[in-house]
Amino acid sequence: MSAAFERALRQLRRARSEDDVRSALQAAFVAASFGVWSLEVSSSDGAVDMVSRSSRILIETKSPGRAHPSRRGAKSDETQRDQVERYLRAMAPDRARAGDPDWRGFLTDGRFWWGWEWSGWRRTLRPIEAVQGRPMAETAEQFDDLLADIIGIEPRRLPEPPPENLAEVLFDPLLARVADLQRDLEDEAVYRTRLGLWANLLEGSGIAPPGDTPLAQARTFAKHSLLVATARILIGCLDDPAAATDSLVDRARGGFQGWLAETAAGRETLSEMADRVRGYDWRGSTKDVLKDAYHRLIDAEDRKVFGEFYTPDDLAKIVVGHVLDDDWCDAAILQADRVLNNPEEASNSLHLGVLDPSCGSGTFLFHAARRLGRRILLAHKPLLGRTAEIVASLVHGVDLHPVATEMARATLSMALPQSANGGLPHLRVVLGDAMRLAPAIESEGDHVWGSHLLNSADLFRLGQQGVGRLVGNPPWLVSPYTPEGPRKDAIEEMRIDEGVQPTRKTSARGDLASVFTARATRLYLSERDGLNRYGWVLPGSALINDVWKPWRSGRWAGVAVRHSEAWNLDDVEPPVFPHAPNGTCVVIGERVSPRSDGIEKVLKWRGPLETAEVVKVSKRPSKASLYEPEFRIGALSKPQPLLLAVEVGRVDGDLVEVRTKLGTKEPWKGIELKGLVESAALLPLIRSQELKAFMVAPVCTFLIAPRDGSTILNLTVDEEARTRFPATFEFWKRAEAIYQERRTAKAGETLGDNLDFKRTLTNQLARSGSERRKVLYNASGKALRAARVAVEQTGNQKTYWAVFDSDEEALYVCGVLNARCMQDAWREGKTSKLDFDKSLWRHVPVPKYDQHLAPHRQVARIAREAEDGPTEAIWKELDVAVGRLLPDYASGAAGEEAA
Repeated sequence: MSAAFERALRQLRRARSEDDVRSALQAAFVAASFGVWSLEVSSSDGAVDMVSRSSRILIETKSPGRAHPSRRGAKSDETQRDQVERYLRAMAPDRARAGDPDWRGFLTDGRFWWGWEWSGWRRTLRPIEAVQGRPMAETAEQFDDLLADIIGIEPRRLPEPPPENLAEVLFDPLLARVADLQRDLEDEAVYRTRLGLWANLLEGSGIAPPGDTPLAQARTFAKHSLLVATARILIGCLDDPAAATDSLVDRARGGFQGWLAETAAGRETLSEMADRVRGYDWRGSTKDVLKDAYHRLIDAEDRKVFGEFYTPDDLAKIVVGHVLDDDWCDAAILQADRVLNNPEEASNSLHLGVLDPSCGSGTFLFHAARRLGRRILLAHKPLLGRTAEIVASLVHGVDLHPVATEMARATLSMALPQSANGGLPHLRVVLGDAMRLAPAIESEGDHVWGSHLLNSADLFRLGQQGVGRLVGNPPWLVSPYTPEGPRKDAIEEMRIDEGVQPTRKTSARGDLASVFTARATRLYLSERDGLNRYGWVLPGSALINDVWKPWRSGRWAGVAVRHSEAWNLDDVEPPVFPHAPNGTCVVIGERVSPRSDGIEKVLKWRGPLETAEVVKVSKRPSKASLYEPEFRIGALSKPQPLLLAVEVGRVDGDLVEVRTKLGTKEPWKGIELKGLVESAALLPLIRSQELKAFMVAPVCTFLIAPRDGSTILNLTVDEEARTRFPATFEFWKRAEAIYQERRTAKAGETLGDNLDFKRTLTNQLARSGSERRKVLYNASGKALRAARVAVEQTGNQKTYWAVFDSDEEALYVCGVLNARCMQDAWREGKTSKLDFDKSLWRHVPVPKYDQHLAPHRQVARIAREAEDGPTEAIWKELDVAVGRLLPDYASGAAGEEAA
């Protein structure tokens, strides 16, 4: 053994922590040429400490002296042996053939080893006797013997499953060559015809070709072409592992990506791709790897336009496991087998199977297929030889995106075992609009979304047959990101037709997820008991926003549902969708008759998704506080690119140089101004992001707001004010010209009108007084933050404010608002997922401050101490004091119980 190995062995003997054990083992394995080992590998059921995919081995490490099969594992209800078995189940592919290599799992603390072998065929765990309780090797020779026992059978090394960084290793090396080929072919008919077909196909699906320039569109076209070609080649490899390279490349013909397979240089590129694809064990994957590659390749803004945020595998697996219960799986498997054996019994295929009507890259299809395949392994062993055919007949997917459906077919193929008869069965993944079935074919075939998509025979047949389970993550497309035109109008018409139209108009009324799920339920889901269940991954706003009220009621047009359970995933770490400001939830239910009202049970999940603490949330009764009328919204001064100074530098005298905030959204996108203004024209402004609990970050923003006392001066029309603020007036003229060019019809007629829009700025300035104190809190966010500030300090439109005559009352209010024990109640009172607004005062009956009451004085005293910096001790003391004041609303007193 090498000197590096000797050093690693010494490091292992001196290990004091689990990290020490893990790093020493990795160093020893590398020095001993024991393959490539990955640390902290994500699986579908938790993170595995050490994994060698090529050798099919995983190792769970513990701190020295803390490893033993009977000790408690990562979960409260499992032993360390159970933990290793759980990881083996998650990492090992669901195979349906005898003779497939077994995975091995080991437990060690660097001092002793235990090992087991997992048979994917038999679904059994067998101890490896040579390693049970074996002491750690003391010499290099002993370690060499241990390695031999760990590896076991020599021919264990097989192709590895596709890597986590699939885009980097598979696609990136070839994208530059595809771009070069584009430049060579850009004037050729073979290329331009396919490019036009791609654009027409996307537009016919209601998707604007991504990119705002021809170059940007060409880049996306290249990525889409390579993705689709690879998906087809992958299906070819799974269909026939012995297929020749040329036949695999030929599978990429037809469709917009065909230009790659129809040129010599393109075929050479695809041939290399085929060789790379052959190098991986795709059926050994435990997740939808193409989804990750798509996210890496396609710009997030382009995906956002169509609501393309694909579900993480661990959440999809949990939802599928909850909706596809054992009883349903058993009945569906047996019925599918009967139909396959007797095609004349086609009538028995009604309401058979599970559908994801917005399947994207196929994440839910993958986990549904694996779920059904596992059930066949466990409970229907005589049907093992027909697993692929049975599962494929039960799993259905529909998507409007032509690239997504190609990936979904490949992803579903990865989840199917090799058929006993060779080849892949028919895959029921349809390119089409799941919201437009028979009605669309009969009366709306000329709709802008494309009659060629609406007349899919598979889609029409699926609508006639129906399914027993619906799962998925419908498009999270809201009105501001929905392009104006026929598609947006059609969504609104469907919203009315399905009975989920909000009672009042809001900016969120174009949210597609609510109407999509209602319509899919009516079109596809069976009404029969046991064959009528759904599970949707939705924006967190579905649980709380007013615009979702008709949807939550379950009383839809033409169909009734019972939302039996909802999962609030706001406190899951890391967040399910980091980009989603509204958070994430899951709603489980069934189609019913008679109708029911609302969501019956809400469960809050906290911590990592795989091991989350789950508690039941019982909503407290809403009672109003007398503080409700005292708080007002902050200054609605806008537009910020013309009025908000984010950089201020003194020049001389009373003049300062300012730069305004750069506009990022229309109609002010790209606008920022620089110039001189009088210092007296600047008003310090507190934005919500500068507001902390009990304190305010250093003020670094100013409002360009010339005023006389509490009177706002409009330089556009006030000649006397122009004389007093000549420099500001020159700046103002430029701003006014831009304002008039870009303002919307609902905006004020002049810039000055918008500066004091609805007198929200004047109202704050008028409430001055040397003895008075102002309280500000953030209008939106995950946690409420409040601070006491001088009455002259002004809050912006993202804050709410009130003025009090005494410091003690202001401190009391800040204490109640900031208390950690009240945060769940504040969030619960929201009528919008993002916004607190004044709903918290209508939900929680915060009593008015009374200086004669000791509990009130106590909250004020603690809040005063917190202004010097809240310590953990202060936070705990505040929670106790506020909890006694509002026992029915403080967390832990009411509202939550173990699920």
